[in-house]
Parts: sequence; structure tokens; C-alpha cells
Amino acid sequence: MKKLLLLILLSIWFNQAQAKAMDGKMALAFCNDTINCALIASSYSDGFSYALMALRTENTVYCMPSGANTGVLGRVFKQYLLDNPDKLHFTAASLAVNAFSEAFPCVE
Repeated sequence: MKKLLLLILLSIWFNQAQAKAMDGKMALAFCNDTINCALIASSYSDGFSYALMALRTENTVYCMPSGANTGVLGRVFKQYLLDNPDKLHFTAASLAVNAFSEAFPCVE
């Protein structure tokens, strides 16, 4: 329940971002370049982790495997964007969290 509440609150928070925030369409355009996509995905992953550390909350939304590097994050993020064209109007940050939570679920 706590995990679900955190995910809902973070989704609302990410989606209330300014109009200048990168959305899924913009992110997908950047993802035409593999390096840019990897950097964007890695940045969102880092930002999410830092936010959770600031809140002193564990990341139970997704659990990165030890071998996940920026290239893996970029591929996961790009594939999620391609597979979910109906969600591209959401912020790229929220889409990244969704992509990582689907690809790297935490085993309880």
C-alpha cells in the first residue's frame, strides 16, 4: 500500500511540472540518438533516486540490477516510449519511472 501511494503521489507531482518540462514526444525525439537517450534515462533515474534519498525513503518502485548501465537504461526508456504512444503527453520523468518500474520490478 505504501509503495502504491508513493507511486501515485510521484506521478501526480511529475505530471504537475511546468509546461517547459520535457514530455514523452520530446524525449522520443532525443532518443533517435542512442547516447542522448541513455543520458536522459540515466538522469531521470538519478534524479528519482536523489529525491527519494532526500525524502529518506527507499526506492521500492523499481530495483536496478547490478549490471544496468546507461545504455541499458536508454534502451528500456526508448522501448517504453515506442510501446506506449498514447502516454507521450506525460512528462518524460514520469514515463522514465514507469519504464523502469516495469523493466526492473522489486521482488518482495
